[in-house]
Amino acid sequence: MSEQYYLLRLWDPALPPFVSGDRMYIGSESDIQATMASIEKRGVSQETLEAYKRYVSGDKTATHSIAYRTVPILEKVKVIRSSIMSIGEHKWEHINTWNYPYYVKCDSAEITRIIVKYKKKYLRCYKVIFKNLRCENVDGTWYKLDTFFIGNQFLVDVQHLTDNDFTITTLLYEAETQHDTLEEADDIDRSDNIDLKFFCDEIFGDG
Repeated sequence: MSEQYYLLRLWDPALPPFVSGDRMYIGSESDIQATMASIEKRGVSQETLEAYKRYVSGDKTATHSIAYRTVPILEKVKVIRSSIMSIGEHKWEHINTWNYPYYVKCDSAEITRIIVKYKKKYLRCYKVIFKNLRCENVDGTWYKLDTFFIGNQFLVDVQHLTDNDFTITTLLYEAETQHDTLEEADDIDRSDNIDLKFFCDEIFGDG
């Protein structure tokens, strides 16, 4: 990973409307560019977009307001290690902020995980490409998760492969855990310890 990676703080999509908080996302230069292009295309988060434009124009002190705090638009981080794995058909339960369960499944997934150093912390992050992600209706049928998203919609990227098949991912890595030492964070070669809640929050938000 020769590209420079950055930390970008955005609104936490899983919190209820009366609570404010931010969430940490990680991306390479090209990941960040794709995210900002998506923001511009959707016409949302204009303050974030303008701060990014100032940053790439040379103002490395550019800030934006997230969760009623003024924070740097981008902060450099260092990627320590990465891991890529594939899993087959998978089904799990996502619990939203109101303890409401969603039952979700996919045909397969490719999971990329990275460990990044941010200041004195080590962040364990992931990005997942799901194939045919679906959610269970109350009547037991399953519907495709490929069109309507409640979280940070501009982060979600859907690619339709055929009339029936599609992939869905996020443009940035989700920071799932943070640790004081590299040894604590360096557990990225297992597929059974990934908390997919962070990805699902981009789909379901606090809904």
